[in-house]
Amino acid sequence: MSSQSISFKPVTAIKELPWSINKKSTLGFLLLVVAFSLVGSLYLSQANAITVSTFEMDTLHQQIDALQRQNKDLSMEIAAYESIGRVETRAAELGFWPTVPEAIRYLAAPNFPATEAPRQSTALTSYIAYTTEPAFQQTWFDRLANWISGRSE
Repeated sequence: MSSQSISFKPVTAIKELPWSINKKSTLGFLLLVVAFSLVGSLYLSQANAITVSTFEMDTLHQQIDALQRQNKDLSMEIAAYESIGRVETRAAELGFWPTVPEAIRYLAAPNFPATEAPRQSTALTSYIAYTTEPAFQQTWFDRLANWISGRSE
């Protein structure tokens, strides 16, 4: 047997390896690992963003469907409240009843239609009086036209 001593110290173990690693190849290998890590993390972040967006869209679609069902239910409830039978029942509860043509009485109003306009507020009345009174020029032109035609005032 040969007497060789085997050392398990890291420095001597690396020196005894049959292959050697130089600095350039180590740096290239590390750059390759970093590049693949960056591309992988970019891909995973994009995939994560797409998954989250898809989940949010599905949630929103479910909310839209729930709201549409709720709108249909409310439309049905409104239609039930607007039904003729329900309206008649509610009117009877409030004291209203259907009228027959014989029970209708018409009242005569004296001076109908009214011969004079109903009274309005003072500001509106003064504005109407101002706009309806003939202007000075119009009065003067009317007198001139009457004088030319030979009519008296």
